[in-house]
Amino acid sequence: MPLLTLEKISLSFGMHPLLDGATLMIDPGERVCLLGRNGEGKSTLLKIVSGEVVPDGGVVRLEEGSVLSVLPQSLPSDDPRTAYDVVASAFPETGAVLAEFHRLSQMADEASMDAMMKAQERIEALDGWRLDQKVTTILGQYGIDPDRTLNTLSGGWQRRVLLAKALVAEPDILLLDEPTNHLDVPAIAWLEEALAQFRGAMLFVSHDRAFIRRMATRVVELDRGQLISFAASYDRYLELKEKALEDEDRQNALFDKRLKQEETWIRQGIKARRTRNMGRVRSLKAMREEHRQRRVRGGTANFSVEEAAKSGKLVAEAQAAGFAYPDGHRVVQGMDLTIIRGDKIGLVGENGTGKTTLVRLLLGELQPTEGEIRLGTNLKVAYFDQLQG
Repeated sequence: MPLLTLEKISLSFGMHPLLDGATLMIDPGERVCLLGRNGEGKSTLLKIVSGEVVPDGGVVRLEEGSVLSVLPQSLPSDDPRTAYDVVASAFPETGAVLAEFHRLSQMADEASMDAMMKAQERIEALDGWRLDQKVTTILGQYGIDPDRTLNTLSGGWQRRVLLAKALVAEPDILLLDEPTNHLDVPAIAWLEEALAQFRGAMLFVSHDRAFIRRMATRVVELDRGQLISFAASYDRYLELKEKALEDEDRQNALFDKRLKQEETWIRQGIKARRTRNMGRVRSLKAMREEHRQRRVRGGTANFSVEEAAKSGKLVAEAQAAGFAYPDGHRVVQGMDLTIIRGDKIGLVGENGTGKTTLVRLLLGELQPTEGEIRLGTNLKVAYFDQLQG
């Protein structure tokens, strides 16, 4: 019996439907990669499965008693909760009490002790210590400091916390939207190992070909509102897809040639004032409608960028610069750096070592807590940050 069934799902946001009678079944233990062009509706489809978006039509069925968890694509922009609180929130009622108990345990005044006693009673009534053990265990397995707040973690470590939240409830099916976003190579390897140990089903969206090759047992493509399943590896899917597109182009060309011939016939018939074959006329009308309804594949985009007025030679200069968060966590220390117009610099390092913080310092979004950072004049900056997916 399928774990998840999507039956004739439809959803429209504009003139063309985003989903047009899409159908899919996923069995227990399958790892299904959902592919498609940007804007086709992959993330929306995941939101329909999770219940976040309600489709215009169709049915979503999850096997009774099954648990579903989600690893979202977007990261929280400024979440002040601790890692423990985030993971515990996977258990809404009990998690809130556990988070309160955890917070109070960091305090030592008499009022907090009284509140802790009440929280403890509530936890015991909810069998919460068993869930607390699950939260503590998965945080330890993933090397996460339970007291670090999300807004002080790098994108990669935030992703790790959110995965811990998704898996702590031991789901039967896991939805992942671009799970390797914001991760460096060691973190991706860690993620693959963590997911390899997960025995439930997965439905995931990814543009990371290496990740897809290692994880997917089946590929499903969302193409012009339809879901097309390929029971094959990723590389075999690419071969089958190329052949399918060639067949489609050939069929469309034959159809268009016949339509052109029929259009020529009917114009000649009117000109000669002859009695027309009404069956043939009805067939032509049907062909016209079929051609009008045809949804073609999206093309590629071409764009150009006009050169802006040149700034000064200096872009940024740092002298003995450093930065530490209010909690004392230091990520930059004693930095001497000069960036000149025309430089192309790749910044590498493991997740959590301060790459994003350094970029924000150079942009002027953060001020150094020691030393000095001086920016050049007449700068025009374009910044695509990691929270934009």
